[in-house]
Amino acid sequence: MPSIWQLLETVHGPASVPAVWKTSLGVNFDTFRELFLRQLPTPAKSYPCPHACGCAHAVVRHKDDDIVAVCRCEPSHCADISLTPTDIEVLELNWTKLGRAIAKAFGLSRRETETSVPGAIQIAAYGADALPVILTIQHDRDAFRQAVTALAAHLRGRFILLAPTADFMDAPTRQLLSASNALFLPLDATVHLSTAGLLTAVKPFPALLEPQGRKSAAPATPRFALIKGRGTWTLIFNGDTAPIKHEKGLFYVAYLLQNPPREPIHAIDLATKIPEIYRKQLGVAAVIDQISGEAVPLDRHARIQERSLGLDDLESSRAVWQEQQKWEAVLENEKTTEPEQAEAVRILEELAEFQRHHAKPSKSDAENIVRAVRRAITRFYDGLAHALDKDGKPHPVLTPFAEHLHEHLLKPSARFSGRYRSRSRAGVAGCFTYEPPPGVTWAG
Repeated sequence: MPSIWQLLETVHGPASVPAVWKTSLGVNFDTFRELFLRQLPTPAKSYPCPHACGCAHAVVRHKDDDIVAVCRCEPSHCADISLTPTDIEVLELNWTKLGRAIAKAFGLSRRETETSVPGAIQIAAYGADALPVILTIQHDRDAFRQAVTALAAHLRGRFILLAPTADFMDAPTRQLLSASNALFLPLDATVHLSTAGLLTAVKPFPALLEPQGRKSAAPATPRFALIKGRGTWTLIFNGDTAPIKHEKGLFYVAYLLQNPPREPIHAIDLATKIPEIYRKQLGVAAVIDQISGEAVPLDRHARIQERSLGLDDLESSRAVWQEQQKWEAVLENEKTTEPEQAEAVRILEELAEFQRHHAKPSKSDAENIVRAVRRAITRFYDGLAHALDKDGKPHPVLTPFAEHLHEHLLKPSARFSGRYRSRSRAGVAGCFTYEPPPGVTWAG
């Protein structure tokens, strides 16, 4: 049975029917409801399965005012459940009342302020510096990380973050908090909920912060990072934090920054690295048997992975290009013997013949890939270079980051770009590289 704090991070809203709240509150449900829940005007359209089969039963009202919850599984596994109007009430957490109770438990000065971050509100201020005390309730790790990213970007200073539990805390999120010199307290470990619905702190608030306060005096790490979230990334540049909306060029830039190549990497190789790192699995309920044509159900935790057909073309182009580079190097080597040179000429002729008859589109595809990668990186850079803050001034984090990319990624890569053929090195046109300055190492 989950605790009430765990339930808050499980139920979206948080809002649900009374039966869900009772799973964690038990005999304390009535007290908690009176203090911290409020009824929404619209009744529930679904009801949780009492047998934990994973489905939500559809709420059906009959003409005789009977209310039943009907299993939606195919085939149906559960009998209909008779319900009352009270059973399908939707009870939502009252953020304001909970925030006031938490502030009172910690002995903090109430300061209730909305934030622009979904699922996060300021409930109090602490100390002579009036540090913002933020309460956030999220429902998965990515959403929690994005909330921390947005708070760090908007507040641009120290703050104290409260969450029901520390279940969604991970290393990248700790790095974000450390970069902002922020403190984190999970409520399940710092606040006790009595049977009377009263919240009390397990320790005085300064004592809860003291170990973290000493730790936060250390230099924030990392100073440079690009952390992928869901729909947005988090940039930490020279210790400052800012969110960046996802776009394709960011994948290429992130790979180059986090994996500085010893030798310039060709656009084909760079393009094939991205799916290897960021490929996601697709969950489905059933797959089609290619022999029988029938749908085969999968376990609810099963996952399948569909390979992009474009990867085959990329890898074929890369293989031909690499083979050609290898044998051209043999010909250019002064130490190569005549039999080895003859063998290299024969293989290069075979590769050329193959490309003439079978792989003519491959050359065009390869050139298209180079142009697409270069265009994506350039578009990403242009967006950073022209980014403005809320006052219409050059963004204090994104603009310096754009200058860094220009000096250490775009300019070095231009030496190996087909756009500068007079200066590009033979055999590496269409390649990209990153040459970090001393002391700069990127985390992900």
